[in-house]
Amino acid sequence: HLSVMHCCAFLIILTIHLCHLASPTLALGPNHIPKMPSNNNDEYWKSLQEAVDSVNYDMTDEEKKQTEEILKELSQEEQEGLADKFMVLRHLRAEKGNIKKAIAALQRTLKWRTEFQVQELKQCLQKEQEQVDQEPNDDEKKEEDPKASLEDLASVVRTENETGKLYVRGYDKDGRAILYMRPGKENTNHEVGNMRHLVYHMEKSIACSAKNGQSKLCIVIDYDGFSLRHAPPMSTSRYTLDVLQKHYPERLYRAYICNPPWIFTGFWKVISPFIDPVTKQKIQFCSSTKDFEKVVQDMGGPEKAKQHLEECAGGSIKPTDFDTNDYLSLPLNMSFGEQQA
Repeated sequence: HLSVMHCCAFLIILTIHLCHLASPTLALGPNHIPKMPSNNNDEYWKSLQEAVDSVNYDMTDEEKKQTEEILKELSQEEQEGLADKFMVLRHLRAEKGNIKKAIAALQRTLKWRTEFQVQELKQCLQKEQEQVDQEPNDDEKKEEDPKASLEDLASVVRTENETGKLYVRGYDKDGRAILYMRPGKENTNHEVGNMRHLVYHMEKSIACSAKNGQSKLCIVIDYDGFSLRHAPPMSTSRYTLDVLQKHYPERLYRAYICNPPWIFTGFWKVISPFIDPVTKQKIQFCSSTKDFEKVVQDMGGPEKAKQHLEECAGGSIKPTDFDTNDYLSLPLNMSFGEQQA
């Protein structure tokens, strides 16, 4: 019974924490983003960054003043490490305007992004071949680098993605990317590998949404095929919650729960009265006709829902269509099934 409750509690807590990444006050900008080059060069990464920086967060005068105060407290190195120019604002909002807490949270995230090699992780699949083609000299071979190479990071992402347990596919009516999570397709017990795979997909989702002028993403969690043997160790559960809650604030728009285990549904009914209403609003179960109508509305109508959603969430796309090799060959800011220009 303990393993069942641990499993159920993790699923519930993960969903709630994912929804804490959302903010009802976040205003989104216009769909006016520079076109992305198709080649994998420096110009591509520059344009991708421009897209993320072009999202309009509709800052208030007070927030502008507060973000300037926070920036003054950051070192030059920390400022250069910001993921985008609104990273400060997201942490400020996540900390309810508390400048001191926002600075501490921001510095923790900046340190984590460096240590976890987030920038390298974003680029690893498209740059791995460049590294393979460059043979290091003898001195470089002797030098031990504690950080993983681009080739190593790419290998981890490819291995973790073999079963299609995570991938970005389609967009909602406003252009937010949809990230599919399939716990029933878990294929490894490697904690760090799992986290690198998750972080890669958070960054990919953000990049896909940004080109449409959006700062958030939608998540579809499909529990089809899930059983206790797929439940992660408690340490991995804590690690997952830690990464999402601390390092990706203000990022989630809505979570759609599909095919949840029966015990999940029962446990949810018990605790839902105690969940913050704003958070609860972000969680949409996909089981009844009324539920699916809400999802269809979020997608912009029946036709768009069919085009952008898989069957588990009320669309017509079959999950068996997913091909990991095709998917991982796409640029970071392109979802599976999306036509390259």
